[in-house]
Amino acid sequence: MKKIISISLLVAMIAAIWYLFIKEYDYQFRFKAKYGPATVYQEILNWENFTQTEDHKNIKVISKEPFSGILQQVKLNNKNTLLIEWEFEYINDSVTQVLVNTLQKENKFKNRFEILNPFKKSSHLTKLKENFSAFNKMLNARQEAYKITISDTATSSALDCACITSKATVENKANAMVATVGTIESYLLDNDLKLQGSPLLKVTKWNIDKNEIVFDFCFPIHFNSSLKETGEIQLKHLQSTKSLFAVFNGNYRQSHLAWLDLYEKARRENIAINPLPLEIYFDNPMNGMESAEWRADIYMPLSVQ
Repeated sequence: MKKIISISLLVAMIAAIWYLFIKEYDYQFRFKAKYGPATVYQEILNWENFTQTEDHKNIKVISKEPFSGILQQVKLNNKNTLLIEWEFEYINDSVTQVLVNTLQKENKFKNRFEILNPFKKSSHLTKLKENFSAFNKMLNARQEAYKITISDTATSSALDCACITSKATVENKANAMVATVGTIESYLLDNDLKLQGSPLLKVTKWNIDKNEIVFDFCFPIHFNSSLKETGEIQLKHLQSTKSLFAVFNGNYRQSHLAWLDLYEKARRENIAINPLPLEIYFDNPMNGMESAEWRADIYMPLSVQ
């Protein structure tokens, strides 16, 4: 019995020494999020305030590994610095396991002693649990506002279109489309043209690291011999393309999240793609319909072998 107790105490002492002096992070949290790692990655990358009560940005991204990890630094109200390391583990297209490692640079040993103390709750750990619980609820609420349904493959239709080219960050693509839609509609009216399908966006350049795109916002039409391009309007033919496919339901400002999940799916399954997505919009945001019901079809073209 004494030998068992001695061994147990030795193991506990070694574990305590490892935790106090060697372990890289103070504490690890785990929770599950909807959708694939790429969507969750982007949502967390856009997180700016560590607590909901703060009205200023206090989260800085130190480094990132697209769709698999993020290292952030937070300046807390008490002027201390908190490091947060996020890891994303794919479970299926609808569930991601999120691991969060935390380290407060200041008072490191004090905080760890408090966490180990069985007789007193650690105020540091309690606050962290409250903050990450609130974040998890916020993430769930954000993800309730949209739905991503990934299929295997589909083939987009060939289309003739009147288009305007724009450059924007991915999140601002909707603003860029709104700014040009009147010009395209006027072109259609001036040339007595009718829509031959739903409006669409075709990405022609995508800088994933900088989160920037160049894209054509287009209205499908029938070409005729009298049509001419203007300073802004270009006439383009979009070819039919076999693609990875997803349906996005929600505000079109967030539809790029489906691009990311398709991109990550291709990387995970070693599928060769041409990462220039096509979005087709089936609902008019001006008709009063709830945004959760809007639909966009998302095509991520397969590479031609």
